[in-house]
Amino acid sequence: MKKLWQGFVIAVCFFCAMYAGMRQAHAGTIAYALDISNNQLVTFNTDDPIVWAVIGPTAAAKEFYAGDFRNGDNSTLYAISRSENNLYTIDTATAVETLVGACTPYGGENWQGMTASVGGTLYASSTNISRSTLYTIDPSTGTATVIGEITNAPAIIDIAISTSGQMYGVDIYTNTLVSIDPSTGAGTIIGALGFDVNYSQGMSFDWKTGVLYLAAYGSGNDGGLRIANTATGGTTLAGAFPGGEQVDCLAFHACLDTDSDGYGIGCSMGGDCDDNNSTVHPGAADTTCDGIDQNCNGSFDEGSAGPFAIYYYDRDGDGYGAITSSATVCTGHVPEHYVTDNSDCNDYNASTRDNTYYHDEDGDGYGDADTVMLACEAPAGFVTDNSDVDDTDPFYTDFLPTCEIKIIPRILGGLIGDREGTISLLIIGEKGAEFGDTPAVKWESDAIDVLRTRVFFRRFMFMRAAFNGEPLYKQEYRVLVDDCEGSISWVQ
Repeated sequence: MKKLWQGFVIAVCFFCAMYAGMRQAHAGTIAYALDISNNQLVTFNTDDPIVWAVIGPTAAAKEFYAGDFRNGDNSTLYAISRSENNLYTIDTATAVETLVGACTPYGGENWQGMTASVGGTLYASSTNISRSTLYTIDPSTGTATVIGEITNAPAIIDIAISTSGQMYGVDIYTNTLVSIDPSTGAGTIIGALGFDVNYSQGMSFDWKTGVLYLAAYGSGNDGGLRIANTATGGTTLAGAFPGGEQVDCLAFHACLDTDSDGYGIGCSMGGDCDDNNSTVHPGAADTTCDGIDQNCNGSFDEGSAGPFAIYYYDRDGDGYGAITSSATVCTGHVPEHYVTDNSDCNDYNASTRDNTYYHDEDGDGYGDADTVMLACEAPAGFVTDNSDVDDTDPFYTDFLPTCEIKIIPRILGGLIGDREGTISLLIIGEKGAEFGDTPAVKWESDAIDVLRTRVFFRRFMFMRAAFNGEPLYKQEYRVLVDDCEGSISWVQ
């Protein structure tokens, strides 16, 4: 009998150990969240959401209903206090909260959602149950900047963004999943969630798997982890939370590392130049003669023994490279987009290998658009500009756009005073050293305060001004030139 009992104990212990091993071998992802019911920071595995590890208590009065990680750093949870309208950081090792700064929502709405993009942009949402608003949040100050109203969604309770930049939200009023344009806030209803959404909700993408999870809470006091179908809006229960508790600020260690080398999108070790090859990442040894940039520094094979050859980058894919962009690589191992030819002078245009130059007959630096030459370097008498409408006259070059001239008379010694009259402005284009046969252009205005006109600038412009035919001298008015570079000389 004793042996049978010992055998039973051994068998039970064996199965206990096996079960414990199974629990430790979860293939799911570690998630962090705030247990709203008990005011504590917790962590759990998505494969077994009913088993929580409590990190520490959080302040109940702060009402953290919006939070997420940022830039792949799962040591710091950003969270907004709904009761205070302040941004905090929460240390995920200790649950200690640190104030960042004031974070004020639009029109008295309440903060409800937060998510961070691959690039680190922190987004947040607020609602008053009749309107929802999308923001960006400055993580260093807490300042909220309105992007726009989230349309077709009166009560967005949380938001999440994918690695591709597509944002989603849960509308607690309509019980639907909504697609949101992060640049405008425009919302599009995808479909019904399949449960009655109530009270606090959290949502976040697991960037490693691409799954959108909801920390859901329904009308039956049935808090649990759900998986959302971003195509239909429907959700399925992944597992219950202990006691069916309310959970918010759901966040995953946001690191997309496809090849599991520690580098990737949002990873704490940094980005990866080839996330499909675990031997390629910053810090890797680039000693193999293979034409691959193993250490992501922009060079190839620099640690190998060679022999080496020079290859040229072919930006426009026409088979000809640019001599200004080359790479020294082991002979025979030509990197992608590189070629052996270096004769392309215009590597931004696959239809030509040359640059375009224009004949400058009068030598003023501005060429004739109708006289063209293709070459690598500018031939004598050719320039890159083609804006000269009279290439025989070095003083007539329409190189500047139409500009606005303002003449503002000054009241000196009653010369103008309150007298009614006409201000005239005479613009003269110089030709040579003398005023001569370039036609003068005149504008008149009955407005004494400011005369505005527009002139198509030539290279040199001179001006005369008069009031009721009486010459105005430059001490009696001033001239402003708007919109264009250049100046006007006075002629008295």
